[in-house]
Amino acid sequence: MLHVFTIASDQEKTALLRTTAEWSKLNIEIIPWNHWNGFTDKIYAMKQVLEFVPDEDIVAFVDAYDVLCMSNKQEILEKFFSYDCDIVLSSEVNCYPGENQSAYDQIPNITEYKYVNSGGYIGYARALRNMFAWKTDQEIESICTLGGDQHFFTQYYLHHYDEWSCFISSRHMKGLMVGLDEYQHIFQSLYKVPLRSFVFLEGRLYNHSLKTYPCFVHFNGFHDYRREIIHNETGERVPAMQQFIENMKKSRTWGSAAMEHHLPELNL
Repeated sequence: MLHVFTIASDQEKTALLRTTAEWSKLNIEIIPWNHWNGFTDKIYAMKQVLEFVPDEDIVAFVDAYDVLCMSNKQEILEKFFSYDCDIVLSSEVNCYPGENQSAYDQIPNITEYKYVNSGGYIGYARALRNMFAWKTDQEIESICTLGGDQHFFTQYYLHHYDEWSCFISSRHMKGLMVGLDEYQHIFQSLYKVPLRSFVFLEGRLYNHSLKTYPCFVHFNGFHDYRREIIHNETGERVPAMQQFIENMKKSRTWGSAAMEHHLPELNL
């Protein structure tokens, strides 16, 4: 059985996630969190929820405000099982926090999406409970002072990656306790990824560089970087998530919709 969770202190901001989940007939359970104290709350909320989930059930988490849903639960489960991992973490092309770069360099990668992103993960309930029990709450707070919850997931991945496991094909990892969704089969992270890598086909985002249809699209990024995209010809700025939804609708009607926008330049 699949459970998909998110945590939100503002229900209105989950509207686009909920809308696209309804289109995909996917039930996403929103954990209400009225007193937001920082990114560690995402960890604490899931620790509480996992206490009531059977060991062999599959649990996925996605961020609430900057994610769109693209597929149903059956596809999500099939893609998770294809990895043959206890936990699969979302990945991205940017190393954050950057202090982990040298450790990542010791791990073989198959795509440029080689860095952990904490905006999405999926795994057996028992494995996720073990992950969150890896450190005490005090230790989690300390780890998350650098890079928020993403640093916790990064440290877990770097400490538990089985260097003796191998990739048995260009598309699937086998025998790993924790792995990365390097082909973006489940979670597509957009930060620093050229939008020309994508097209919309029959209501779905298609990554033609990786030849994959992600189940979730995550508009991750630095502050306001992800909020708007720019039309290639007119220069008009439009809300990014709403434009993706418009392209989803167009491609349902016409079969396809080109990506006619690009991300703004980074001003760090």
